[in-house]
Amino acid sequence: MRISGREVLTGVALAGLFLMIAIAMAFVARIGFLGVGIIGVLTWFICVRLELEKDAAVGNVMTTGLYAQQIRARE
Repeated sequence: MRISGREVLTGVALAGLFLMIAIAMAFVARIGFLGVGIIGVLTWFICVRLELEKDAAVGNVMTTGLYAQQIRARE
């Protein structure tokens, strides 16, 4: 039986997921529901950092053409 690279990556991702779940459970058990809020703020911070670092256009409802301009510039 041969193991593909995709199966290895899936296993690593699942192991990381289970590790993060265990850390979150320990954090909440130690601090209480304040731990849930802290985990939420940390998750929000990481997501915002990733969004801003990928050179993506940041717009709102008033600037809907900004995303299309970015796609054209990449091509």
